[in-house]
Amino acid sequence: MYLNHSLTSMCVYLLWQPILSSSYTNLPVPSHRTIQQDLVACSSSSSQSSSSSSIVGSKQWIGAVELQMVLQHRYCIESRILHVPSGADVSSKARDIYKHFKSEGTPVMIGGGHLAYGLLGIDWNVTEKKSKYLILDPHYTGSDDNVSKILKNGWCGWKDASDVFKADNFYNFLLPQRPRVI
Repeated sequence: MYLNHSLTSMCVYLLWQPILSSSYTNLPVPSHRTIQQDLVACSSSSSQSSSSSSIVGSKQWIGAVELQMVLQHRYCIESRILHVPSGADVSSKARDIYKHFKSEGTPVMIGGGHLAYGLLGIDWNVTEKKSKYLILDPHYTGSDDNVSKILKNGWCGWKDASDVFKADNFYNFLLPQRPRVI
């Protein structure tokens, strides 16, 4: 479930495995260096990002936009970004997130502030206008086989929006799309 990794500042990289394993590709999860090289290659052919070759080998943080570029470049996986200007607005996007899980079923990468999380599901009650989010926190660095500890300490679990999203941060939700033709 988790990668035991000392580079906890590179949380986006740790979300690759759940995203790729559900995105209908047989290609292996690339190394950090390969992801960085792909990002530089994408940047040289796109105006979306200004990543330079200095990112290769660094601990520089990447976000949802950069991950989107690499998913398209390396795996031909289309995705869309749901931008939320404030953590206080995340609950207002519950319908969009619910529709993503209903139609695509793929994990979502959330980037915002200085952290990233995986979103594995949503419990959305349209009548009460309440939602909970199944969050995978990639910052865990313990043993993969201690699931009870992971759940007990909240590294993976259902959270209210106010427990995860801060009002003074924006968030980008990367919504990987399933291929339309297999």
